[in-house]
Amino acid sequence: MLGVFGLNRIFWMDVRPILLILERQVTVQPCLVRALMLARYLHAPLEILYPAQTIRAGSPEEERRLLTEESRYLAALQQSIQAPDVSLSVEAANTPLTDAVITKTRARAYALVIKTPWHRQSQFTHPTDWQLLQVCAAPLLLTEGRPWRPQPRFLAAVDLMSEHATVEPRAVLAATTALRQACSAELDLIYVQSEPAPVSPRMEQLSGEFDVSPTRLHVLPGRPADTLRQIVAMQGFDLLSVGGPAPSRAPLAAHQELPVAMALTGVACDLLSVPDSAAYSTGSSTGPRPAQ
Repeated sequence: MLGVFGLNRIFWMDVRPILLILERQVTVQPCLVRALMLARYLHAPLEILYPAQTIRAGSPEEERRLLTEESRYLAALQQSIQAPDVSLSVEAANTPLTDAVITKTRARAYALVIKTPWHRQSQFTHPTDWQLLQVCAAPLLLTEGRPWRPQPRFLAAVDLMSEHATVEPRAVLAATTALRQACSAELDLIYVQSEPAPVSPRMEQLSGEFDVSPTRLHVLPGRPADTLRQIVAMQGFDLLSVGGPAPSRAPLAAHQELPVAMALTGVACDLLSVPDSAAYSTGSSTGPRPAQ
């Protein structure tokens, strides 16, 4: 059962909706529960995007039968959601999922896009998740919906110097802070580098800007992929936020040094991937800037 969070929330002058991607091939209920919870705490409308199956019927009669089945599934899905306090809509995407997400997140500012990660459903990472991380212009939350602590623990991983960094640390912290304040969560800040080092002035500056306690700053040596995996497991964080990847034609295997690539396949908590286009100030009415 989900814990009862505090009453601190983020209020935007123009309320940004949450976009929830539900796929029939994965377990939808836990992800739906998480999306409804966050919609309530952010006072956000919830839009459900259902990627309709590609119809390859052998006859017009078979195609009509399949389309009818899809329509019935969507109607049953909407009727099954008991959330009178959340503004809810359901839409079928008749284009490939990545194309639908690109179109929607670049045409409108979303507070979050939420999805169940494929790799938690099988031993393989589905390419769609990696593609979505690269093209989604809003913060993308990959979640299995496992219960958070009564006071959740969030870990924001920032990259202060790496040549692979694609997202400014303030963008990661701004998106994480919006969720943190909505859920009354604790927030830790971590930077991983090759050699041991003290907390840098820039780290201290970021902690002051985003109200992170000095006792919750971590500068750890090692490979980011290994170190983040270990600290999440050892300290039991509920959510890890990282900068999203830049668009690339290379497969996920070619990007294993990126924290977001590691987190996609190897971290036992929710993952919040923040694109550079989501670099908004907490409480701002402007929302994420659409990617160009």
